[in-house]
Amino acid sequence: DTLKPILTQLEQLEKNITKLELQQKDLGKRLADPEVYKDAKESVPLINKYKDVRKKLEELVIRWEHGQKQLEAAKRGLDNQDM
Repeated sequence: DTLKPILTQLEQLEKNITKLELQQKDLGKRLADPEVYKDAKESVPLINKYKDVRKKLEELVIRWEHGQKQLEAAKRGLDNQDM
């Protein structure tokens, strides 16, 4: 099946995106607590982790969007072969 590698890649990306979204949400909740900022030893690593997670999430979403375009192109190619 021509689409299987693309679908597998998209599925893995979606799992990783979901995991990072949950991590980002958890970090966001922790950073919303004003008490966190009273201790730089606690707040600075959390802020850095949040930034890292956000950056990785953005990269994965871009890769997922690219994969979606590849999937659509592959489907169009298969449709054209059927004609």
